[in-house]
Amino acid sequence: MNPIGFARRPNFEFRHLRVFAEVVRHGGFTRAAEVIHATQSTVSKVISQLENEVGRPLLRRHRRGIELTRVGELVYRRAQVMLAQRDLLADELHALAGNPQDTLKLGFSRMETSTFFGRALAEFRRRYPDVEISISVEAESQIVRRVLKGDLDLAGLVSPRDPGLEVLELQREPVFVLVSRENPLALRSRISVGDLKNQQLVLFEEKSQLNEMVVGALAQAGILAPVAIKTTQVGLIHELVAENIGIGFLPRALALNRLHPMVVALPLEGFEPQWSYTLAWARAARLSPTARAWIAVARAVHAFPEMVGDLK
Repeated sequence: MNPIGFARRPNFEFRHLRVFAEVVRHGGFTRAAEVIHATQSTVSKVISQLENEVGRPLLRRHRRGIELTRVGELVYRRAQVMLAQRDLLADELHALAGNPQDTLKLGFSRMETSTFFGRALAEFRRRYPDVEISISVEAESQIVRRVLKGDLDLAGLVSPRDPGLEVLELQREPVFVLVSRENPLALRSRISVGDLKNQQLVLFEEKSQLNEMVVGALAQAGILAPVAIKTTQVGLIHELVAENIGIGFLPRALALNRLHPMVVALPLEGFEPQWSYTLAWARAARLSPTARAWIAVARAVHAFPEMVGDLK
């Protein structure tokens, strides 16, 4: 390892940073090696080379796995940005070379996923004004079926699990609980899953991923809460909670962006699942230049929103 520490400027290789990021992401060398299709000894050698280049240890090895050093935390944080920017550049160059044109057919689930992509749609329109954008808003199960069938190019979905889909996660959000100001829970600063006993629920549509998250977490805590109403409208969830019909659950943005004056939105402690906004397309599909351009723009907007105006 370089004995002079930070005295010289490291010369990083992207492939070394990629391997390091996978080791951290998967919590060890074995799983990282499987993901990148390399041997464990190769992964170990790459990490040693990177540590030598940096001049300081990046990882602490122990029986339970690995732990980042302070220097490792810095390198990992910066490596994620560097790798993401490199991928974005490659995507945009590929899209420009393909000369996007014709029509882009998108699908969004009813959980107002379409609003999440509003800025990306506007940016895409500015860059590619000749592309006609067609948008379908339907139940998530129907959108998935149409993507797999080829009726839609891509979809904006929440935590899709169909094995036939290729999925790109853009953002994660915690789930908030909505409580009427007339409910005693509204006086608390935080709510745990255990506090929801004897509460009636206002839930989203029948096959919603959010429903599965909420009902699963309650069942794990031994709580069988009655469902008062199910609806496909986020605004109606706010209205029903305001009338103290029951408590509701929404991802942070949807909970806070249109908060009713008679509703309190609080973080739900002890609730592990995260609301994951994703782009999805058929794994077997051959993406058009237009579809690739949309992916590149969506990634740029949500990964580096402050750079969007400079990426034209």
